[in-house]
Amino acid sequence: METLRQNGIPFTQLEIDQPLPSNDTIWFGSEKEVENAIDEGRGIACNLDTCETAVIQAILLRNGLSVIENLSIGIDPGPRPGLAWLADGVLMGVAQLEGIDVAVEHISSIVSAITFKHMTVRIGDGAPLLRDRIINKCIEQQWTIEEVNEAKTSQGLLRHNHSTSAVRIASLRGNRVWQQRELIPNDGEIKYIQKQSRISSSGAITISKELATKVATGELSMEQALMMM
Repeated sequence: METLRQNGIPFTQLEIDQPLPSNDTIWFGSEKEVENAIDEGRGIACNLDTCETAVIQAILLRNGLSVIENLSIGIDPGPRPGLAWLADGVLMGVAQLEGIDVAVEHISSIVSAITFKHMTVRIGDGAPLLRDRIINKCIEQQWTIEEVNEAKTSQGLLRHNHSTSAVRIASLRGNRVWQQRELIPNDGEIKYIQKQSRISSSGAITISKELATKVATGELSMEQALMMM
């Protein structure tokens, strides 16, 4: 239910013996429940570990798509990346995520849930250090990556409307990225992370520049860096 809410999908909770509203109803249940009700509606089996994948499958069913020619993933980089995905040009979903690792995990869930012939991950060219960290993680997955000029995607948008920017990024062609990027944080990025360390520790700790550099490049989490002081 929480995953459905995060994806902006309305739903109704039914009692186990309550009939479905119609035979076209998409519903979720355990693997056993779906097997026992194979002729009732369009059941999707899920458990705690497959909620994201199950919801993606439901979105595909709702939109009448089974096999996709071109899957386009758009990422608006930042500490809380915006993500959008389009199937043959049709918007299938958006998300505001809590970190870079979560973004890659979310894309992996999409990839595992659907059948497609070609996929391109398109990343906006803002937030250079975070952008390059995302690019490196995507290249590790051997995905096709393009870097998109964000100047074409943010006109007329609110400053923090990352999900809508991600939709525009997904729909634009960019420059192909073939190699991983070298991660070199600048002084401003290091000072920002040191400031965040003071906030995270309620003013008790300021991590060193060396540790801040490792946090900036993803070698350490903030929690790990604080524990090393």
